Amino acid sequence: MSIALDVQRDAIRAWANGTLEEFLQSFDTDQAAEIRRIATPGIAVPRHSGAIVAKTRGTEPIPEEPETASWLGHKEWILNGPHALPAVAVASIGETTDDIRRLIERSNEDRLYGLVVGYVQSGKTANYTALLARAADMGYTFVVVLSGVLNDLRFQTQKRLMRDLTGDPHGRLNGECIDTTGMKEWLLITGLENDIGKPVSEKLPDLLEAQNRDGAILLSVMKKNVLVLEHLIDGLRRTDDEILSRHKLLIIDDEADHATVNTGGDGSEHADPSLEHDDDEDGSDDPLGETDPSRTNKAIRRIIRFFERTTYIGYTATPYANVLID
Repeated sequence: MSIALDVQRDAIRAWANGTLEEFLQSFDTDQAAEIRRIATPGIAVPRHSGAIVAKTRGTEPIPEEPETASWLGHKEWILNGPHALPAVAVASIGETTDDIRRLIERSNEDRLYGLVVGYVQSGKTANYTALLARAADMGYTFVVVLSGVLNDLRFQTQKRLMRDLTGDPHGRLNGECIDTTGMKEWLLITGLENDIGKPVSEKLPDLLEAQNRDGAILLSVMKKNVLVLEHLIDGLRRTDDEILSRHKLLIIDDEADHATVNTGGDGSEHADPSLEHDDDEDGSDDPLGETDPSRTNKAIRRIIRFFERTTYIGYTATPYANVLID
């Protein structure tokens, strides 16, 4: 519906003067609703679909949505489970994550980078959880979720993924969680209390080798903490290159504007860490002290370089730093 510019201006002035409703009385219901939307700040306008900006080098047609077990199982859970979302929200999640899937599968690149932007409290966690369900059916073998810089957020993310995606084989949640029958199996290498530390670092080569044999997708929910990231790097260093070459890595970077962005050039001025730390393994004594953006950025890029096939997807509500940096 087109509203004349002079009417828009008069409506904004009326809103500023506190007389908008009186101003709207001379318009019919539909016109009044549109003018109210234009003149009133802070009213969110729903979109029926997301907007996509992409550079895809692949030439193959975008494949249609497959009827895959993990995605369908997750969809059934978030639609009809005890923590069900509204049907319109599930439909939106299905549409947007399928758009991402299509872009990934259409590309011929071995390393893909993307950014998903959503409003604050708009369901970004639900979106990337659904995307992980699709990733299970797309051949990813190792998934790393970078979940903020604080223990509380990492705990919440681990709990949410267990409830809505991986299941809870050890009964830690004391509540209902998804039935994973028929879905791809996940192997959690982090727990509700445990981030990546030295024990996982030492076991990682065996876990990566076993994944090739057993097929359970490895999932790590980690803080963006340099010491924690170094433990993962150390485990990857211990792993044979031939084993790593069989793996397909997906990194989900939650709050991608925080700690991830590189504020120090290309990071080359930062010395390669020795990995010989006597500090608390998870950095809990100083949760913000080991999240220097440049060092964190460098660590994430080093993790990516260990793998021949990697997809990195950032999630944020405030993408300005990610978009505007060199």
